[in-house]
Amino acid sequence: MLVSTSQRPFAQFYLGVFVGILASVSLSSLFQQGSEGIVSTIIARQRSSPVGAGDDMMFPNDAICVGHLSPDLDSVAASIAACELYGGTPAAVGPLNSETRFALRHWGATAPSTLEDLQQKQGEGAGMKYLLIDFQQTTQLHPSIARNAVVGVIDHHALQSQTLVTSKAIPVQIKPWGSSCTILAFDFFSRKLRPKTSTMGLMLSAILSDTLNLRSPTTTPWDRKMAHILAEQTGNKSLDELARLQFKAKSQELAAMDPEHLITNDVKEFEIDGKRFRGKLAISVIETTDPEPVLDRVESLRSTMGKMKADRGVEIMLVFVVDIVKMNSVAVVLGEEERSLVMASFSGAKEKASHLIDIGGRVSRKSDMVPPITKAIVYDEWSFHPTSHREL
Repeated sequence: MLVSTSQRPFAQFYLGVFVGILASVSLSSLFQQGSEGIVSTIIARQRSSPVGAGDDMMFPNDAICVGHLSPDLDSVAASIAACELYGGTPAAVGPLNSETRFALRHWGATAPSTLEDLQQKQGEGAGMKYLLIDFQQTTQLHPSIARNAVVGVIDHHALQSQTLVTSKAIPVQIKPWGSSCTILAFDFFSRKLRPKTSTMGLMLSAILSDTLNLRSPTTTPWDRKMAHILAEQTGNKSLDELARLQFKAKSQELAAMDPEHLITNDVKEFEIDGKRFRGKLAISVIETTDPEPVLDRVESLRSTMGKMKADRGVEIMLVFVVDIVKMNSVAVVLGEEERSLVMASFSGAKEKASHLIDIGGRVSRKSDMVPPITKAIVYDEWSFHPTSHREL
């Protein structure tokens, strides 16, 4: 039978049976069948391959589940879901953005404590263990977390530079899916466990957020499958309407943000080692349903980028303004180095002005931005000349 983490059984038994054998049915065979074929497979296999609640719990049950710097909805929702599944305490490492706050209110969920508060309650974090959620790069790790205190990783990003190195083996689960919450939803269902309704709602919202309503190039069939199951179980009638409300909440806050918060709201740092460039670059993404008010502030953004570039000690600072309605992005460039890197990385890029470059329908930092930038530096030998830096 299906076991509920909130002691409430599924209303629909067939879903419980379906998710209970997901792990044992090959992905290809599932997708080659229609819904009737899937149900037939479930009925045939449910007795021969039961999955008991609590089996295969690969992660510690007493860790702090914590996401990356500049927390987004996926990292927060996945931290909450991981703690409900495996045990532990969810934490966030910074202020929650407006989309995350909207989702928490919408689904009646409680916001996680801040990492600082949890550490202070336990004497500066002495003896704490950490399960990293939605990242595995040290550039995105809160400085108070010691590497030897990391006991696991759940993520959906590529293994790039500055990947965490540990002194002993730890459980790591990385799947090339569009959201960490897709992984957590699969983990619940494959164990015949029903998350709380609020947790299912948060995971649904996070999947829609990270995949831009299932339209991002990072979206996989498993993101769609988990999103539709979660929508059905939470009573959501329209994924489009939920995504619209989330994106509206995300965009409304941008107008009131100062330039620094606009940039740091979703920024990640990377270290890249090429033949002619070796150093750090910071890539900020500003997702909005209305990019013009953001682009109108380009000079204040560029001024702040220059200051942040020096403060963070990065060689390259890029900001991409993503129109999540038209699925198009514009790069804000500070200097000649940034301009030349963008032009070298994205074929067909067009300069709208000396400081704005339209890169077309590239909207995902994970799949559309970081890979071509890395390729330009590592394989195409883009060159960087710090002595010739000048603002455009």
